[in-house]
Amino acid sequence: MHPRELGWLAGFLEGEGSFSGPRGNTRVVAWQVQAEPLEHVQRLIGGKIRYLRRHTAKAAHSDVHTWWITGPHARGVMMTVYSLMSPKRQGQILEALAYWRAAIPQGKVTECIHGHMYTPENTYTYADGRRACRTCLEARSRQAAAKRLEERHEQYELVWEQKAEWSKTHCAHGHERTPENTYTVPQSGRKVCRLCRLQQKKDSHERTYVPIPRVKPTHCPHGHEYTEENSYFIPSTGIRMCRACNRERGRNFHKNARPTQD
Repeated sequence: MHPRELGWLAGFLEGEGSFSGPRGNTRVVAWQVQAEPLEHVQRLIGGKIRYLRRHTAKAAHSDVHTWWITGPHARGVMMTVYSLMSPKRQGQILEALAYWRAAIPQGKVTECIHGHMYTPENTYTYADGRRACRTCLEARSRQAAAKRLEERHEQYELVWEQKAEWSKTHCAHGHERTPENTYTVPQSGRKVCRLCRLQQKKDSHERTYVPIPRVKPTHCPHGHEYTEENSYFIPSTGIRMCRACNRERGRNFHKNARPTQD
């Protein structure tokens, strides 16, 4: 804390603060009608603020805001501002700390820095013998999880915004949405990327098409073997023909031809 801020805090507690320590429950309290000074104190050293409504018709008793801090944190504040306080306030601080010293044996700490008691159920012991408050550990774990979740949501929102901007000019596969690359479905009017549509057709054809291996035939449909003497190719089409079948068709044609009448 900056020395100037520490001086302001000491002056504020000198005029508006109260120091107490009954039964070892050390407290530092301050009251203000306006909440801004208390919020500044909260930013400097923490604590809590509550709004108190006064149920009275007297104008002198208006609603106030209360700031307070308790436990080891309050004792730390007392010891920090002690040298800057007036003799009257120093006496109150010594009296509050005397209550604490009388309630707790010296050298034995029974509560954590946030005021939670070190009970067997609320104490976690590390391998090296150090103690930790389970309530504080759970609170820090929840805060860390909430922070990670908030950061993740911020990252997701940023990604969603980038995707929304990208989808305005590009399809899901990165193709630019141009009039030449856009196809409108007649039935629904939905606009589709032509490149993606062609790729989908190609993938569908590759999944369903099963090539059949073609074997070069060695015999014609009538059982004649394709040898060099028994085969020839039509020049215009390149189709291979069987000479034996060709001769057989010629004999059948002349055999079945009708004689001409004189």
